[in-house]
Amino acid sequence: MKHSLRTHRALHALRIVLILAALCILFSMLSASAGSTKPLAPQDDAPTAWLSARAGSAIGLHDLRVVLVIPTGTDASGVTVTLSFDGENAPDTITRTLSDLTLYRTLRAGENLYTAAEGATMRVLTLTDLTDAAYTSLTLTLAKGDSTVYTATQTAEVLGDGAGLLLTPWNHSLTDWMSEIPDNRSLADLTIPGTHDSGADLNGALSQWTKCQSLSIGDQLSAGVRFLDIRLKLQEDGLNVYHGIADQELSFDEVRADCKAFLEAHPGEVILMSIKQEDENNASFPSAIAAAIAKDPDLWYTANKLPTLGDVRGKIVLLRRYAGASIGFNCWDDWADNTAFTMNRGVSMKVQDYYSLGESSNLTAKWNKITTLATTAAKSDNTLCLNFTSGYTSGLFGLPNITAVSGDINPKLLSFAESLPQGGYGVFVIDFVTPEIASALIATNFPG
Repeated sequence: MKHSLRTHRALHALRIVLILAALCILFSMLSASAGSTKPLAPQDDAPTAWLSARAGSAIGLHDLRVVLVIPTGTDASGVTVTLSFDGENAPDTITRTLSDLTLYRTLRAGENLYTAAEGATMRVLTLTDLTDAAYTSLTLTLAKGDSTVYTATQTAEVLGDGAGLLLTPWNHSLTDWMSEIPDNRSLADLTIPGTHDSGADLNGALSQWTKCQSLSIGDQLSAGVRFLDIRLKLQEDGLNVYHGIADQELSFDEVRADCKAFLEAHPGEVILMSIKQEDENNASFPSAIAAAIAKDPDLWYTANKLPTLGDVRGKIVLLRRYAGASIGFNCWDDWADNTAFTMNRGVSMKVQDYYSLGESSNLTAKWNKITTLATTAAKSDNTLCLNFTSGYTSGLFGLPNITAVSGDINPKLLSFAESLPQGGYGVFVIDFVTPEIASALIATNFPG
């Protein structure tokens, strides 16, 4: 039931509208703002696509690109992108999964630079060395399971000359960035983008006060996130993700499946997963977690010892925020509330989790605590630093205003990360993470 509800919401969001523009329209847009940087945004809160092809003679070759600008709230898991061709010597049909398409930072055409707008990601499907004049038209189809979300046909003649359209990738791979780092590096010596209340991405009655992410778990991992904050309740139907009293309609089985699929596709990566019991009254919670881990024991690292990357590639490292067990990093016994603190119950850790800010005037104090721990992390030897950039101010009737904090902190965090020299600045646990923020943090692990 939970899975079908999420599928229904994804279909509803995607079905609103998908506008397919020919390259001639795109280039008229590009030429209108020569020498500028322009954000490419989804239209009407739905994915927007442009087709690009290189013109040539009958004996030449060209590249074909599909540029998809996707709202960050779109659940890309299970959405397929299909290109089919008509013509005497037409290429074979191409099908890809939307979530597997490469994320790009910019499009460049001549002197013009284009980025994904805030609240959007940009994915690109590129086909190379297609024979000119081999096809007369092509059809783009997006589908979710057996349901077609959108389809449109474009004739080859109007695609135009796309030779000047260059795609600039992220400075470092968002899906495989850890694989570029030597095995002997400790997890404590890295800068790791993470998310707070990672599964709280549901649009619902309580989302104004409980939603913390716009990206699904799978899309967070694809965007470079390697720390997940998973908060669970044990119920009759199993372990389910909650944020406080708000059911996120996501099961722990689904979270584990997303992580397993990602690590199987990217075996050089590591996921740190903090598991917190959201309902502390259920004494069966620890055994339920143990049973879930036992389904895939080789997927997990459950020792209470800080490993190197080489020790745990392809695994989930457990950080335990619940009582009644002895597995994983012990983050239960000494976890303090709404402050910065140090603990050492097997793994040396420093944590900044000042989350209840009260008045918005305290945003400056929050930011200072973030930068202080980042500076400390760069100097710490084998101490894992968890730096929560998340929090909330008191809104109307004292209800939590989460976006008041993320809206203030996230732009500062992006600028701060872009200014940092190479170094390991710890784990940043973020509300409403974006690929731009994750990429800037990831880049600090490498020479400039």
